[in-house]
Amino acid sequence: MNKIGMFVVVVAFAATVAQAQTTSANIVGYSKINAVGGELSLVALNFESSSTTVADLIGDQLPANSKIHLWNGTGYSTSIKNSRSGWSAGTINRGDAFWIESAGSAGTTNEIIVSGEVLTDATNTTTVAAGIDLVGYSFPVETTFGNTDLANSLPANSKIHVWNGSGYQTAIKNSRSGWGTGANFVIGVNDGFWVETASEVQWSEERPFTF
Repeated sequence: MNKIGMFVVVVAFAATVAQAQTTSANIVGYSKINAVGGELSLVALNFESSSTTVADLIGDQLPANSKIHLWNGTGYSTSIKNSRSGWSAGTINRGDAFWIESAGSAGTTNEIIVSGEVLTDATNTTTVAAGIDLVGYSFPVETTFGNTDLANSLPANSKIHVWNGSGYQTAIKNSRSGWGTGANFVIGVNDGFWVETASEVQWSEERPFTF
């Protein structure tokens, strides 16, 4: 099961002088994922981290023999944690969705903290591949699917599959009535979900917050 904690942000100001003073703001934050032993969690990375390797992002927060399953467009690339050598090769970028398969005793919760810079661009554009694609929301906020720009961009008969910890909630876009109850599906901080569409879609998502 995937249980998400609230993300916290810190605003850091940096000033430089080049004939006039320019001030910029970087927002950094973190979020918490509870990965339960013997269960699968479908999550996404919402932050721009200084390192994209599984070894640096996850590190020792999961026990040996845990696995990270990364969707590559046609199947999975799996990174496994060895008790001696650590994680095998694997990279995760902001917006990527992936499965966590936590080892250890069944039912034991492993707390994972992920952190990095929050995207502050007014709009973020992501390509959703034709067929089926595993995606994540690029901003560390909770929203409903109907409030995303992706809901509008996807053509009729597209589907979304949202993992609830043991199975999927699926919604299909009707050409007249839209997403129906699927518009109310909650996309939590760090949640990944599947998109099934007949053609490639450019997902341009407006920043859902001001600062």
